[in-house]
Amino acid sequence: MRKNKSEVPRPTEPPLSQVPVGNTTGSGTDAESLLQALPWGVVVLDAHGTLLRLNQQAARWWGVPQQELQGARLAQAPPGTLPADLLRALVEVTSSHPAQTSQEFFLPHHQQWITMASARQATDWVVYWQDITAQKQAQPQYKAQQTATDTLLRRTEAMARTEALQAELPAGRAQQLRAREREIFYQMFEQTPAVIALLRGPEHRIELYNDAFQRLYPGRGELRGRPMGEVAPEAASQGFVDLLDGVYHTGKTFSGTEVPLLMAQPGGQPPKLHYFNFTYQRFEENGQPAGISVFAYDVAEQVLARRELETQRQRQQELFEQAPVAMGVFAGPDYVVQVCNPKLEAIWGRAAAEVLGRPLFEALPEIRDQDFRELLDGVRATGKPYVAHGMSARILHHGKLTTVYLDFVYHPLRDAQGTITAVAAVATDVSAREGVEAQLLAFNAGLEQQVAERTQALGESQARLQSVFDAVTTIVVLMRAVRDEQGGILDFEFLLVNPATQAYYLGQTVIGQRFSELNPGIRRTPVFARLVAVVETGQRADFEVQDDHEGLNSWFRLVGVKIGDGLLYTAEDITPRKLLEQAQTKSFALLQQSEAVAAMGSWDYDLGTQELTWSDGLYQLFGRPVGSPVQLQVFLDAVVDDDRPAAARLLRTLAAGSSRFDAPLRLRVGEQVKTVRFKAVPIPDVPGEAERVLGVCLDVSDVQRLEEENLALKLDRHKELLMAILQAQEDERRRLGEVLHNGLGQVLYATKLRLDQLDTPALHALPALAGLHQQTASLLAEAMRQNRTLAHELVPTSLIDFGLAAAVRDVCRDLSTPQLRIDCHTLGEEPALPQPVQVTLFRLAQELALNIVRHAGATDALLELETLPGGVSLRAEDNGHGFDPQTVAEGLGLRTVRNAVALLGGTVAVDSSPEFGTHVRLRIPLPLFS
Repeated sequence: MRKNKSEVPRPTEPPLSQVPVGNTTGSGTDAESLLQALPWGVVVLDAHGTLLRLNQQAARWWGVPQQELQGARLAQAPPGTLPADLLRALVEVTSSHPAQTSQEFFLPHHQQWITMASARQATDWVVYWQDITAQKQAQPQYKAQQTATDTLLRRTEAMARTEALQAELPAGRAQQLRAREREIFYQMFEQTPAVIALLRGPEHRIELYNDAFQRLYPGRGELRGRPMGEVAPEAASQGFVDLLDGVYHTGKTFSGTEVPLLMAQPGGQPPKLHYFNFTYQRFEENGQPAGISVFAYDVAEQVLARRELETQRQRQQELFEQAPVAMGVFAGPDYVVQVCNPKLEAIWGRAAAEVLGRPLFEALPEIRDQDFRELLDGVRATGKPYVAHGMSARILHHGKLTTVYLDFVYHPLRDAQGTITAVAAVATDVSAREGVEAQLLAFNAGLEQQVAERTQALGESQARLQSVFDAVTTIVVLMRAVRDEQGGILDFEFLLVNPATQAYYLGQTVIGQRFSELNPGIRRTPVFARLVAVVETGQRADFEVQDDHEGLNSWFRLVGVKIGDGLLYTAEDITPRKLLEQAQTKSFALLQQSEAVAAMGSWDYDLGTQELTWSDGLYQLFGRPVGSPVQLQVFLDAVVDDDRPAAARLLRTLAAGSSRFDAPLRLRVGEQVKTVRFKAVPIPDVPGEAERVLGVCLDVSDVQRLEEENLALKLDRHKELLMAILQAQEDERRRLGEVLHNGLGQVLYATKLRLDQLDTPALHALPALAGLHQQTASLLAEAMRQNRTLAHELVPTSLIDFGLAAAVRDVCRDLSTPQLRIDCHTLGEEPALPQPVQVTLFRLAQELALNIVRHAGATDALLELETLPGGVSLRAEDNGHGFDPQTVAEGLGLRTVRNAVALLGGTVAVDSSPEFGTHVRLRIPLPLFS
């Protein structure tokens, strides 16, 4: 036999022993290991249908262990997972008329396709099963692989037959047969297109390989004896050596399908991507792992071809799914639905899964009696396409029969022999178009009716228009242009006039006359030129003109519109309006003069457009240029800071147009501050809804100044009167004090002297008189004391000598007792007040303190005098039993306090309750006394 270069030396191990095919646990050989590692199923039958041998792949597909099948007759062998047609084909192999070509079978249990081929060897048969699942998707690549498979099969069957005969031959003859067997095997080993190699030991050193394996690694030198990871580092980096380690250590066979491997190429060429179907299977020697058999097929072409086929199929499917029309294919005489795209699903109202694989008229029973079968039969019978436009069909949609209208084509589909096998349908749902056409027909009918009605209405309208034309009081004239030879307009000729026009030209014939002849001097006015411009330019003219012909003072509004080579113009007498406008102009001028004289201005605010309009007088009042833009914010910007809150409220009222207002505000105009009175009233367009706000602004600065001066005069007179009253009161108190001190006091003192003279021994001899004398002396002493106190109170010497604060403190000190403590506080700088006012404040402090002593029943009290900005505050508090100001009438003391405070222009606040005592606060304004 031919040597396999120097890479595959002739093995020197002993001859193959009698070990059944598929058993790798004994003292196996390389040939036996390869046979068991084949991804093909190999079955050897004798002439009687007895199973002589089969490998592991055949047993796996059979679904029965090898030991149960070897030696069994096919008729008694368990069927396992083999389909019935494959079992029948196996039986037919040993019949007198076996199949001469390979056959294809589907294995449902494994979901794989296989092909079966058989070859006769002496009296036995070798059957070969190959997995063609991938090839079913790439038929062109399958043919080349089938050729190689048949070659390998013929060599394998010879080896299998030789094994079967060994037991029947003498030892010498058996030795010759085994040598011949190895020769056949190595020829098969070298020439097979499959990649085959034996790897020995845990390092996976290459021991045996064929040409296909060598071609995978060109330019890598001697392969035999080298570890797989060293020969193919790229395979190691991609995990293949790890797979070998797993198979070697676990003993589990690994099969890969279409596994990618990126192979390095010599000479700097880019790496090449391969896809392999391969098997790694461990073989053993003396019960110990010895190595791994590698069997692989490069299926890159099949993978790429299948992917390309799948890509094309996907593209076709996408085009089919996205087609803008409905598409379907109906096969056979029953028109079984083979294709149904989404558009056809929408027309049918059914999903593709509901109709695919079913006869058309079974899937859509509602269309059986709608002539579609006859149309399809006609296409199948004649081979001619059928085209339909707007054909109606009643189809069940969501449980309801719906009428749809279709444009469609039925086209016959033929096989390679020209026989019609199916009908393709392409359809478009034109229900909307049919509906539109029906609507269009109805519309046309309605339109014709409307035309008839409107023709009648037009006649009636023309009659009414003529009535209006005759009745209108405005002059209406239709004239045509009269041109010279160069095309220039010389004049206009009257073609049509209304009665109002005829009345204007009283007693004259108008139709057919020239415009300038009936209106002498018209050429000297702008009217004629404006009418000529209307005809020449086509632009509408609208203007006013005064007619003072024959002393008349008339005004007309003329409107001209071009019609053909002429024009239609109207003349409206606007004399009353113009006279009113002239009167308004005079009134407006008078108003402006009045505003200037009265230092006032007016304004108008449109609530809808928010547009503010000022008169000239208002611009002058605010010191702004006449005609400059104004907004509501201008009012607010001019107001002084103290009046801004009030101005903001007025502006909100103005913007809302909700109510009228009248309020004064101070404005800063340049360096001057003016007091301006704002007055406004909303003007409604309909009852209850304001449209605009009209207002006036009046400069009342002089009035304000006069009022302030008048108020100052009144205050001065009030102050003088008040001072006179207070001085008179104080003079009277002083007079009464002097009377009490110099008059009544002297009398009481003289009485005391006389009473002391009665204090004699004789008086003491009479106890009753002595007691009466003593009581009289005590009463007289008390009268003298009270007279002296009253005289001092009427003339407050401490106030005169030390001031108001010191006098108030004396009041607190003098009226405090062990049972009642009165504290005194004076806050702020003591104001410079007239003496009568100070005396009045002192008297008020006295009265408040005396009320606490006499009526409060308190243990603690406070008297506080505080100077505030613009006034003086006097406050009295106690923790007594209090009273309810709502139910208890005020006493004489509190009424006296109120009268005195009112005289000074001040205020009194009283707060009292049984729980918290009494709080009285007086406030006297200072401006009156400044």
